[in-house]
Amino acid sequence: MKSLKSSKLRRHLAAYSLVCITTACGGGDDGGASPTIDAEPGPQADAQGGATPDGDTPPEPDAEVSPARDASPSPDADAPPTGACGALEVIDFTVETATDDEGSLTIDAESDPTGESTLEGDCGGTAGAEVAFRFVAPEAGLWRFLAVAADPDAPFDTVLYARTACLDVETELDCNDDLDFPARTDSRVIVELAAGDAVFLVVDAYAGAEDPRGGAVVVNARRIDAVPRDGACDRLSLDDACAVEDFCFVEADAVDAEVGRCVATTPPVAVAGRATSRDGVLGLSVEGTDSSRDTVAALVTLFRGETVVDALDGGLAEDLFLEPLDGLGVYGQADFTLNASADLVELVGDTTPDRLEVRLLDSQGGESEVLSLPISVAAEVALGAPCDGLRLHDLCAEGLACRDPMETGLFTCETVTPPTLASAAAWFDSVGGRIAVEFVGVDAEQDVEAPAITVLDGDGVDIPLLATGEIGEAIGEFEPFEYGPEGAFRATWLYELTDDAGLALEVGSVRVRVVDAEGLYSESVEAMLVPTTRDVPDGGPCDPFGARATCAVGSICDVPDEGEPLCATPILPCPEAWGALPLEEGVSVDGETVGAETHGEGTCGGGAGDRVYVFTADEGGRYLATVESEDPDADTVLYARSACGYTGPAQPALELDCNDDRDESTFLSELVLNLEAQQTVYVFVDGFVDAAGEGWRGPFTLSIQRSE
Repeated sequence: MKSLKSSKLRRHLAAYSLVCITTACGGGDDGGASPTIDAEPGPQADAQGGATPDGDTPPEPDAEVSPARDASPSPDADAPPTGACGALEVIDFTVETATDDEGSLTIDAESDPTGESTLEGDCGGTAGAEVAFRFVAPEAGLWRFLAVAADPDAPFDTVLYARTACLDVETELDCNDDLDFPARTDSRVIVELAAGDAVFLVVDAYAGAEDPRGGAVVVNARRIDAVPRDGACDRLSLDDACAVEDFCFVEADAVDAEVGRCVATTPPVAVAGRATSRDGVLGLSVEGTDSSRDTVAALVTLFRGETVVDALDGGLAEDLFLEPLDGLGVYGQADFTLNASADLVELVGDTTPDRLEVRLLDSQGGESEVLSLPISVAAEVALGAPCDGLRLHDLCAEGLACRDPMETGLFTCETVTPPTLASAAAWFDSVGGRIAVEFVGVDAEQDVEAPAITVLDGDGVDIPLLATGEIGEAIGEFEPFEYGPEGAFRATWLYELTDDAGLALEVGSVRVRVVDAEGLYSESVEAMLVPTTRDVPDGGPCDPFGARATCAVGSICDVPDEGEPLCATPILPCPEAWGALPLEEGVSVDGETVGAETHGEGTCGGGAGDRVYVFTADEGGRYLATVESEDPDADTVLYARSACGYTGPAQPALELDCNDDRDESTFLSELVLNLEAQQTVYVFVDGFVDAAGEGWRGPFTLSIQRSE
């Protein structure tokens, strides 16, 4: 966790607010630090459209000045002024601009992927090479500008900002890095313009160490509707936007919602709070109210006396972004208590702050007034005494932990014991590069959380797990974990050596133990790595992961609803009742999914009802299967399998490719298939199913052809 200033804070905040509607919006609740926010965060989304870059509403214009102008003169509306962007060439947006049926204006351009940065937006673009446009509004209204990398597969990550004076950051009207990180890294800004107003648009780049500094880009301009308060609004502000004093609020439980409601932007109010230091961990609780119900975090500054504490990163421990504890987000609540924690040792080292100032922060950058709180030392609580279930403001004595074993909501300090590991067995697939370890043990509190593994070579020397960057012992994840009577447990750890070059030749054994929620470890157990059993015939026991046992060629490890996994030969042809039709290279076929049955779904979606086609490649090579539709609302899903009739749990292993949307401009689909001569595949045309269970069905045209 680091200090976040100006644009860096806003970029993190906006991505967080978009995610809040589908997640718990919280950090860790284990008494440790909340997730670290680096001083140079990765690409994030900006605040909801219509707001200025700093989250505040722009000043009201007078009758003589349009909202896009400032006190300085606007550029001449006839042509881009020479030198308006310094040495950067300015492209006239109105020249060679394509117009679609909805009145959108589109222009193509390209910046140098290896060029140098000359400008920087308030939300990013420190290392990108820019391309600049001058746009003159053909009519008054809200104008939405969208910058998209021309190649959807290119790593070019755009940043877009709009200014009335190209070289003057103080005239910046809006700035955006990512529209909806991580789903969409294209950029969108919104400005209000009068007819004839001119604005400079700069396409920059978020350029990390391995990212290009520019590339080919498509910029789209479109006048959009202004939505009145309480009206339905587009969450991403692509088709409409709220008035500048409002924002598009989406309910916290509206999973995958695209539509929200315009509400007034009001800052939160911090009413009261409590701050406690417990074993080097800061615990914070702040009672607050927020009529717009979009509080998401707290900004904290640490003091010792009247002096801001120095942070270990060389800066000051101020404006620290603290998220709520995991599962305890306050977004969507009008009255709430925000609970958060931070690791003071990682943040300020041995310094002991004795006071903090906190401001509540909402999704639009609004802040509460400052609330000053003393930082008290957590009191030690004895066995059986009530304690803080969030573990923020008191500390159970050694050997005790704050628990609610009866799940009544009444937490007391209870005795805790470490788990016991009775045995471990391990397998190693030297061909596939997989390790599987099975753990058997007992834990009275039933709170085992993770395995701790050390991989050893044939001489018993520790080997680093390069994929995780860990040297020696690494903390993993169980998959799966099962409890039995009286706390007995059986669990499995699975690991692929994909990124561990050379490790497969060295492994000999593993040393393992388990850790519980209180941080208590079992004793270690060492297990020799047993080679994988190969070529198990049909009907024999197998391992779906492939570390313990693998099936013979042509068979799969089938997992029945009940019983152990067994090797089986998948059914290749489609059942006759499915009505599979032939598909020939270069020949388009028309179809219809209305009334179609569902025969499973692809790994990328589907399940709305499908039609199946059989294709056999005359020659080996790369093939493209493409689906089109005359339905303007078509949202297809396309997938191909090597076995049509098998619909069991191992089906994803038989899938050759799956595609929902072939690029960001369409909801239609395309597959890439690398086939051998005379290889037969089964292509499924399906429809996207949304969170409400509604799926697209309609007409389509399918074709497949060779691709160089």
